[in-house]
Amino acid sequence: MATTPIHSANLKANVPTFIQKLKSTKSAHPAYDELVGRRIKGWKIKEIIGKGTYGFIYKCTKRTRNKSGREIREYAALKAECITNKNPSSMNKEACILNSLKKSSQQKCTPFFADIFEYGEKTKFTYMITTLFGPNLFDILVSMPNKKIEERTWVRVIMNVLEGLKILHKRKFIHLDLKPANIVIDHNAVRKQTDVVAHIIDFGLARKLSYHSNEPKGNLEPDVLRTELEEPIWVGSIYHCSPFIHRGYLPTYRDDIYSWLYVAMDLYKELPWTPADTEQEIVKKKFESTEGQLKKYLPPELGNIIGKVMNCGVYDKPDYDGIYLCLKQFMTIKSIAWNEPCEWEPILQKQYLEKEKEEQQQTIRKTVDIVKEQLMDTIPNSEVLIPSNKATTPEMQNKNSERVVVSKKEQIKKESGGVNLNNSMK
Repeated sequence: MATTPIHSANLKANVPTFIQKLKSTKSAHPAYDELVGRRIKGWKIKEIIGKGTYGFIYKCTKRTRNKSGREIREYAALKAECITNKNPSSMNKEACILNSLKKSSQQKCTPFFADIFEYGEKTKFTYMITTLFGPNLFDILVSMPNKKIEERTWVRVIMNVLEGLKILHKRKFIHLDLKPANIVIDHNAVRKQTDVVAHIIDFGLARKLSYHSNEPKGNLEPDVLRTELEEPIWVGSIYHCSPFIHRGYLPTYRDDIYSWLYVAMDLYKELPWTPADTEQEIVKKKFESTEGQLKKYLPPELGNIIGKVMNCGVYDKPDYDGIYLCLKQFMTIKSIAWNEPCEWEPILQKQYLEKEKEEQQQTIRKTVDIVKEQLMDTIPNSEVLIPSNKATTPEMQNKNSERVVVSKKEQIKKESGGVNLNNSMK
């Protein structure tokens, strides 16, 4: 029995496109872990770059124009946190701290911390769009020779971190979780500012104090000092936590400076304690460390920094300027310039360029495939005769043949001996 040919135009009207199918499956109220491919405040969410217990971090992009009117692509990080999370929101705390730092117009604060572009709430999640940074120093250290950073890069990193802490403390905040994993470099290892090579992130454990570092305080000393024999207490990373937190003191600005010192030692050489030590052993080693012992973990020219940190009392203002001057003199002695490449920059920049090139090639290949499919849809289907197996003469074959509609794709495959369509179209 003859059938009416079905043309591509009719097929396209009845069969939803891939994009239509995709849109139909998207929820009107997505969860925090369902945001890839969506837009929020003009930002297109591209991929997941981090995961946590209650939230995800995404890389997102937006088309904009620079001062000269040229269209450019901006990048940002979008943090999404589940709105049903019963725990206090760390995102809200971070947003308050970053906004407070940004409002300080007289301080050079922005380069050392992220900028907030958007902050808001959806049906199922809260979100914050901030500066997109590159990898953290913990991950970078893993790929470095001897798992440490050469001193020409190292001194600039710890100077930036010290500057950032000084600004943070002026706003009455203490970080309490300073460690290599919470220090990051610029996106794609390309600096936005010559004299800024590192940034401080993650204010989930940060605390606001009621006094400035140079103001009178209340009683900050514990009634009884804890010993290394007791169950250890700490905030953040036990490896970089101040010994006075272990002793039971209330957190102060001094504790961030101690963490800064331990990070400096960790990045330059190593720490006197290791993951092989128990928690009690780590605390005991911190309590027993002397100025002379800790000097071995810094360059000889910077040994006096240890004393400036260790001699800071619970009611004292940390000697930010004195420490910074020592580091600045070290740069002069070693002829270190801010504009020279950091150790990781040439390596990472090459990797990013290769990755970007591969992504461009993949995009081109996908575009070519889409164009081929669209071209095939414009070719009408053909009506052909399928001979009967029982026919013995040409006349009987025509009489007993069945008329069917064969798509152009099937015709091409048949004529080309089953060769792949993509190959046949090249």
